[in-house]
Amino acid sequence: MTVGNETGSGNNDVFYFDLGAIKSFNIESKKLDHKFNIGTSLMNATFAEYSFSDADQGDPLPVIFRIGAAYNLSVDDKNISKKLKSYNVVANIEYEDLFNSKYYSGFHGGLEFTFLEIVALRAGYYTQDLNDQRTSENKNKLSEFTYGFGLNIPVRQLTDSKTPLEVKFDYINLKQPSFTNEFDEWDNFHVYTITLNWIF
Repeated sequence: MTVGNETGSGNNDVFYFDLGAIKSFNIESKKLDHKFNIGTSLMNATFAEYSFSDADQGDPLPVIFRIGAAYNLSVDDKNISKKLKSYNVVANIEYEDLFNSKYYSGFHGGLEFTFLEIVALRAGYYTQDLNDQRTSENKNKLSEFTYGFGLNIPVRQLTDSKTPLEVKFDYINLKQPSFTNEFDEWDNFHVYTITLNWIF
C-alpha cells in the first residue's frame, strides 16, 4: 500500500485471544426454578495492535473487560397452563470497561417478563461515560432507557402437533444517541425481527 510517497509495510494479520468464565447456580422446586449466572470476560487479552501503513506505528485494538450477573426465574403452575410455563422473569446487569482507553466505560441492565412463553415485555437502561472534555459541545455521558416486546407461537406445544415449529416476532425501540450537546433530535431506531425455528 502507498500513502503519499511512503510505501507501507504494515502487518494486516492480527492474532489475539479472549478469556472468559461463567458460573451457574440452579435452585429448583416443584413450581419454581431459580438460575443465577455470574460471568466475566476479557477481549483481546494480549493487547494486540493493528498496523496499517507502518509496522512501527501500530494502532491498539480495544481491550474490553466485562463482568455481569443474571437472574432467571421460571414459574410452572399447571393450574394456569398444562402445556406452557406460566411466567418467566430475567434480569441482568453488566459493567464494561476499555482497559486501554479512558473513554466508553459504562453499565447496562435489562429486565424481561414472559407470560405463557408467548408474550414478552422488555425494558433496559444503559449509561456510558465519554469523559470528553475537549469541547463543551461534546457530551460527557450517554444514558438512555430502551424497551421492546416479543411474540412467540410455540406451535408444537399448543397444538400437540409433531411439527416442531416456533414462530417468533421481536420489536426493539432504541433512541439513536447523539454525542454532541448541540443536536439531540435523531429519530429512534426501530428493529423488527421475525424468526422461524424448526426444532429437531
